[in-house]
Amino acid sequence: MKTVINMDNALEVYYEIKDEENACYVFDKSKQEFVEIKNDCADENYTLFIDCFKIANKVIDIYLSQDGMEHHKKAFESFYQTGNRVTDILWYFEHIDGAYPFEDFECLYVAEKIKKWCSENDFDCTEIENMK
Repeated sequence: MKTVINMDNALEVYYEIKDEENACYVFDKSKQEFVEIKNDCADENYTLFIDCFKIANKVIDIYLSQDGMEHHKKAFESFYQTGNRVTDILWYFEHIDGAYPFEDFECLYVAEKIKKWCSENDFDCTEIENMK
């Protein structure tokens, strides 16, 4: 029987650590949960989770590269709220008016990355029940 990854739980892990460049999470197959590891993940029960920080930055780049976003891409380059680009993008859109669907875009993009990760690791996954 295949392991089933709860998409909402996986997304929750992503959102918790996406702004931490060196965070490392694995899915522990024996515990059936995501856990943070500090050392080597060479345990056969561990499956390395996606690189959340890298994906968060990729989402920003893709979102700001869409048609009609040229002004925001340029403005965001000099926007500084926290000094962390992954956190600052949320501050940026809130600062200008909060009417941009970045968070919906991010959730759907990351869900696709998690589905791909599941497939690559022979896991099944649930559908998203709680969009961020």
